Amino acid sequence: MRMTNLFFSLIVSTLIWSSVTQAKTCHQNHTAWSNTKPAVNVGHVITGEINKNGKAVGFHSRSGGHDPAGANMIKVLKGPNAKGIYTGQVTLCNGAGWTAKNGFSSFFPDSWTQDQVVQKIIEAHAAAGSPKTGKFSGKVDGITIEGYMCNEGQANCPKGNINTAYPLFL
Repeated sequence: MRMTNLFFSLIVSTLIWSSVTQAKTCHQNHTAWSNTKPAVNVGHVITGEINKNGKAVGFHSRSGGHDPAGANMIKVLKGPNAKGIYTGQVTLCNGAGWTAKNGFSSFFPDSWTQDQVVQKIIEAHAAAGSPKTGKFSGKVDGITIEGYMCNEGQANCPKGNINTAYPLFL
C-alpha cells in the first residue's frame, strides 16, 4: 500500500510539473515603443522578439523575477552581482513554438519595474552624450548600460530612437 501511494504521488507530481511547464502560452511579441524622448523599443528590451532572420533577440528585464508572456528564462548563468545584474539562457516564442536565443541575455535588476528600466536606459543614453546613431554606453547608479540607436533606413525603427539596451554584467 505504501509503495502504491508513493508511485501514485510520483505520477501526479510528474503530471502537474508537465502541465505547469507546458502551460505558458506561446504568443509572439511585437515591437512596442515607450512614450519617451528618445523612445525605447520596449518590446525588444522587456519581452524580446524574433528578428527578421528568425533569431531570438532582446529580453533583458524580469520585473519581480517573473518572465513576461512570450519569454522564458531557462537557466541563470552568472550572478546576480552586487547591483542585481545577472545573465541567463532564454527562449522566446516565435508564434508557433519556442526559439532559444544564441548566447545569453543580461538582465536589469529584478527589483526594477518596466518603467524604471526605461528611465535608466534614457539616463544612460544621456550620460553617453545623447548620440543620435550607433552604439552608446552610459553609467547609471553604478551600472553600465550599453545600447544601440535606430539608424537611417531601419524598418520599424525610427532614426534617433533606442532600439536596444542592456546592462553589462561586470
